[in-house]
Amino acid sequence: MKIQIIDNRQIFNSETDSNEILVSHYSSFHALDAFDVTVIDLQDSGLWCSSHADSNVLLCRQDLESVASAINASRKSKILVLLPQNSIYQSGWVSPYSGRKGYRQKQNLKDMIPLLQKKMLKGILPDDISLVAGKSTTRVKDYYLEADFSLLVDERIDHEIKLISDAESCTAFSFAGKAYSTIEVTNSHELKALLCEIFPEEQTPFIAPEWLKSISFLNQDEVESSIDDLRSKIAQLEEQKNEQIAVLDDYERKKSILCTKGQDLQDIVVSILQEMLNDEEEFADVNEEDYRFETENMVFVFEVKGSKGGLTRKNLSDTDGHVQITKDELETVQDAREVKGCLIFAEQIDTNLSERDDYPEKQLILAKQYRLALIPTSVLLVLYEHFCKGMLDAERFLQMIVESEGLVVFDSLSNE
Repeated sequence: MKIQIIDNRQIFNSETDSNEILVSHYSSFHALDAFDVTVIDLQDSGLWCSSHADSNVLLCRQDLESVASAINASRKSKILVLLPQNSIYQSGWVSPYSGRKGYRQKQNLKDMIPLLQKKMLKGILPDDISLVAGKSTTRVKDYYLEADFSLLVDERIDHEIKLISDAESCTAFSFAGKAYSTIEVTNSHELKALLCEIFPEEQTPFIAPEWLKSISFLNQDEVESSIDDLRSKIAQLEEQKNEQIAVLDDYERKKSILCTKGQDLQDIVVSILQEMLNDEEEFADVNEEDYRFETENMVFVFEVKGSKGGLTRKNLSDTDGHVQITKDELETVQDAREVKGCLIFAEQIDTNLSERDDYPEKQLILAKQYRLALIPTSVLLVLYEHFCKGMLDAERFLQMIVESEGLVVFDSLSNE
């Protein structure tokens, strides 16, 4: 892995292998994309002094601007920025002509974080990252390294936290091939350890040549045959599993008549009725009834309703209205068959089945007056279960409806 370190400290020169790591000065660094990784070292305390003209502008401002442009232009090189420690920022330059040369003012970087982030490191440190003052220790491979700052990253950007300190604060993170760390690095060994944590080398898997597969070894043929058998069994089991999942999905769909209303409820109830009555014909809505089934002697008119509330007078009168329409229709063609109305109703659909109220007595009386069979969807499910188990057939089901005037009573469903 070819690494370039842009650094003014010169602490890496004597310890690094020149074939692997190139140390460049800020004033003469190489193109970033000529290297696998470029390290931008901002931990040199000598960087943190102001220009002679403006105390809020770094003396090395132009060098840092060049680095920022190179980072933005890079398309290949991974980049690690070593952020500064709590160095002393020197400002207020005094000209030697005054008889006293040097900086008059000194301030810790921790006391000027807004200026540091928004102006001095603009273009190098993204706006979505904030420096937070506070010492901590982070384990990096076999080293325990100090940091004077931690990083606070805007959760809205796609990033990966790489290292967490003993204070559970972020001291290194990466995104889009760029990484930032507040950990203090003092030699090449610590730097290599940090790079391994942040940019771990990907292991290239071994790819065997084709001829190697033709060489038999130990019980290779037996193992390969066993693998083929297992793959076949897995495929069969997968198919069986999918079939069972489809069964459960169908169960859930049918059970949903306890808690749905509208067209969804109507479609499921009609499909259950057609199955129980062995009715393979596609139902055509003639008189706005939800379902209609005919025998030699009877015409059954089914209404399907669901409500978050309870059974209402209108639900019953609407069903009776469709019964009367069907009677008039039969009378017109001189059809002497009787008409039986049945209301299948899902009540209080947002309430647990065991907590639902009983039907109002006055509505049950009205259902009897209309001579309607009233089947709660909970009862219909039990009837359907009996049908599936061979304990109830179409003839008995229809007879139950014919004989019922009012609520059809059957063993209720449990929540188990």
